[in-house]
Amino acid sequence: MRRTWFILPLALVLGVGAKKSKTPPAEPPPAEPPAAETPAPPPPAVETPAEPTPPPPAITNADFKVTLTYADGTKKAGHVKRLEKSTDWFGEADWTTDASALVLTLASGSTEVNRPFTDAKSIQLTLGKLGQDVDCNYDSDFTPWMYDCTLKNITKVTTKDGKVWTTETRNKWRLTFDDDSQVEFWFSKYPVRMQDTVVTEASENAEENTAMYEELQVRIFGDMKKLLTGVAIQ
Repeated sequence: MRRTWFILPLALVLGVGAKKSKTPPAEPPPAEPPAAETPAPPPPAVETPAEPTPPPPAITNADFKVTLTYADGTKKAGHVKRLEKSTDWFGEADWTTDASALVLTLASGSTEVNRPFTDAKSIQLTLGKLGQDVDCNYDSDFTPWMYDCTLKNITKVTTKDGKVWTTETRNKWRLTFDDDSQVEFWFSKYPVRMQDTVVTEASENAEENTAMYEELQVRIFGDMKKLLTGVAIQ
């Protein structure tokens, strides 16, 4: 028997070709934008330190030379650039450079005048004696009470016109020298005071603490060698 072979076209065997898909391929998802960077916080503001307030200029209201002599014989001499006077008798409050205050109250007989400090040529102090020339008092306006003792001095002032006077100027004086050293002193008196440590009950029979007077006079005695006895002004 004769067999007949049919050769089919290759296209039929293999197929005409794969059909194209009508669905388009999925697009890849869009890339996410990069995350925005959080800006770094600004550096803290640096405060510029305030310029320090300059101290007020030192007052210069004097121009004279002086020699101070003390009870122990020591001396201090130099050029004075500032003259001040206390506004209170104890030299515990303010100081003034007001020219109207920088005066000595001078007396001669029945005459009393106020003269500028620099009108004096020399000032001599005769220190009082303990006991007879010391006055002591207390002030009950303070709590506890305040006690004070004052040594009375005799002070003679020779002015540049050659006249001799006495003075009872009670305020404290202060001299400032060119090297900024300072001296303080009284003329007609030397006071010391101290507050009691015990409160005195207010009553008609309240008594002063006499032990305070004894202690204050001991202080005066210890200070006497350091007290001013002479001033020479040029």
